[in-house]
Amino acid sequence: MECPGVYDCVDCALKDTLDCPRVVEEDEIDCEYTDEIVCPHCGQMHSDSWVYSDSGIYDCEECEKPFSYERNVSVTYSTSKEEYKICPKCNKEEVLFKVRSQSSKTSFKEVCESCKDKLKNESFQEEYDCFLNIKKEKNEI
Repeated sequence: MECPGVYDCVDCALKDTLDCPRVVEEDEIDCEYTDEIVCPHCGQMHSDSWVYSDSGIYDCEECEKPFSYERNVSVTYSTSKEEYKICPKCNKEEVLFKVRSQSSKTSFKEVCESCKDKLKNESFQEEYDCFLNIKKEKNEI
């Protein structure tokens, strides 16, 4: 907010009075849950607020008055509908998960959670065995 015709508030006779056009009622300034830090004294928006710590005390660059700030973090969740199916590996009726096929990086199969974990371990073991074989071939073991 600029003072009309005055560029330096030090020279203004209305500075720090209720008649000063820069004085804004605190209730008029939107300074809660904003996208950037907003000075509650003058309403100055401080861009690049992400570089500040999670909370602290700050002197406004515009009005030079101190204020405290606190970063607010919101956690959200997404859900999706699932249905029970028969696991092709163990024949249990459970919610199935897509798992990348061991033989192909582009094909997937659906299995229950316990079979998913087993496949993951088998895949890890397979990759580890392959790694050991390469090392043996290079005489590094």
